[in-house]
Amino acid sequence: MNFKKLGSVLSKRKMLNLSLDSEGVQWAGDNLAMYELSGMPAFTIDTLLFVFGVNMEKKDAWLTKETIFPADYDTTLEITDDLPITIDENSICYHGTQYSLLHAVDRCFVLPDRYLMPIWSDQMHLFLRVMPKTGEMKIIAKEGLFISAIFEPIKADQDLRDWLIKTNNAIW
Repeated sequence: MNFKKLGSVLSKRKMLNLSLDSEGVQWAGDNLAMYELSGMPAFTIDTLLFVFGVNMEKKDAWLTKETIFPADYDTTLEITDDLPITIDENSICYHGTQYSLLHAVDRCFVLPDRYLMPIWSDQMHLFLRVMPKTGEMKIIAKEGLFISAIFEPIKADQDLRDWLIKTNNAIW
């Protein structure tokens, strides 16, 4: 985990959710991603913002929340139904944000590149997982045998779909 890059990701939206799971592991993120913080000291919102280099006089500009890790997020290491995700060599830039294209079987998702940067390594693998309790899909990042992050899959909104169709038609 690259803390500097994690701080950069969260400071972009000035949002920090700090959660504790049932095994006592803390997770930090926003409403699109949660990053696992095992092996770290116990953080509070203030100490984590301090580690990210946030001026404490400006912490009120951040939307922060301490919660219990969602019980419906399954962090079991191996689920046989997990679908491997391939990160496309190409990416798209839309409204100034660079997006990675993620492919799982017949589905394609987008995720802002910056969300992968805190955990990017040769050991990182992404999987699409259907959460057993809710049926929701999540993108699970694993490094070796450990889950390092959970992402909310982003489907292209209508504006992005229209833009992609327009762009593709212009090329062909």
